Amino acid sequence: MYLRAENMKKSERMQWKPNFGRYDDCHLDEWYMEVARGCRIPQKLLRGPWTDDKIDFLHYLENIGAWVDDSNDRQLAMEDAISAGEHDVVELLLRKNIGVVPTTELLRSAVMNKNGCSTRVVTRICAAALLRQDKFGIYSTDWKDKQLWTWADHHHQGPQDIGWWVKMQLRKAAEHEKPSSSQI
Repeated sequence: MYLRAENMKKSERMQWKPNFGRYDDCHLDEWYMEVARGCRIPQKLLRGPWTDDKIDFLHYLENIGAWVDDSNDRQLAMEDAISAGEHDVVELLLRKNIGVVPTTELLRSAVMNKNGCSTRVVTRICAAALLRQDKFGIYSTDWKDKQLWTWADHHHQGPQDIGWWVKMQLRKAAEHEKPSSSQI
């Protein structure tokens, strides 16, 4: 990664602090960053604690094409983000350059999280799985998974509780699913 400044004195450069805001166009006045071809996202950005600055920088790097090449790093980052209920990080990790696959096991991990089922995290995983199905015809999530349904039944104590909500998400996703040629 290279940081470049044009038309600035050395004293001004030393005062500059990067702002990797999620919605910036990444051209901050006369400053801009170049990422070398094949730039990998550093491991330390893939672990909590998940501060706003860390999430913004991770978002920036993913947005400009940096990637993660170790599946173990991806998996550990996702487990950490799910455990912390960090839905923004989960969404980033599911993007193409980082490449966590939204599998049934991943959905189970989010639903059955020891720290509680985060609806935002589960929603992001379901959305990514449905997008893969629609866009590429890749079915990586079993919406009729027995463990998920058993968990939802066990946690369904009344109307509109977490168990009910999980069942609704699984039903909607299963209804949305288009049969693949092998399923016909």
